[in-house]
Formats: sequence, structure tokens, C-alpha cells
Amino acid sequence: MMDNRVTIITRINASELYVPISLLRSRGIECEVKNGIANQVTPMYTIGDGGAKLLVDRKDYEIAYSVLKEGGFISREPIEEPSFIDSFDRFTSKNPFLNWSSLPLRLAIFVVITIMVLVGTIFLSIIYSA
Repeated sequence: MMDNRVTIITRINASELYVPISLLRSRGIECEVKNGIANQVTPMYTIGDGGAKLLVDRKDYEIAYSVLKEGGFISREPIEEPSFIDSFDRFTSKNPFLNWSSLPLRLAIFVVITIMVLVGTIFLSIIYSA
């Protein structure tokens, strides 16, 4: 179940995750790679999303963390994965049209623009279908 998975390692190159995956699976820990194929095909797009991510079940996180740390694949303490709001803030604060405003205002602008695009799309589909 994907909702129950957390990121334990992130790498720029997906091929750097093959050995940690093998190590975890040899210990009976289920894991998967997010952005693996996309990272190999278009690395510049997945780098913006943090690169290729090794995911494990939440229930196996502590064991997987100790296995990977013992194996030398993790050298520091775990970092919490950013929330949607943190990611949205980081993304929009780099936008030259939005970086002047506060986070709540950027979020409101995003919602308004999204609603306008949806309403415009519906309106155009009604006009052209008649």
C-alpha cells in the first residue's frame, strides 16, 4: 500500500539505490523506488522532486534505517519529509511572479488561478459542444 510508505533514502541517480534495495530485501524488508524510471529517462525533472526515492513501510522504518546505517548508506539522522505546504512554499518562493508575497497569499492565488482554469475549461467545452 503506497500510503503506508515513507522515504528512507533519496539519491540523484536511481542506480545508487540498487545495492541498498538488495540489502533491505535480503533482510526481508519490502521496499520500492519512486521516480526510478523517470529519473533514468529525464533526470532533470526528477531532481526537482528530490531525485529517486527509496520507500519502505512505516512499520519497517526503524529496522530498515538501522540496516542502511550499518551498511554505510546513511550517515546522518533521518530528516522528516516535507509536507505539501513546505513543498509548495519552496516551489512558489522561487517563482519571480509570486516570491514577493506571503505563503497564504501565494496559496490563495494558486487556488483562484486553478478555479479560473477549471471554470474556463468547462465554459469553453460548453460553447464548443453546442
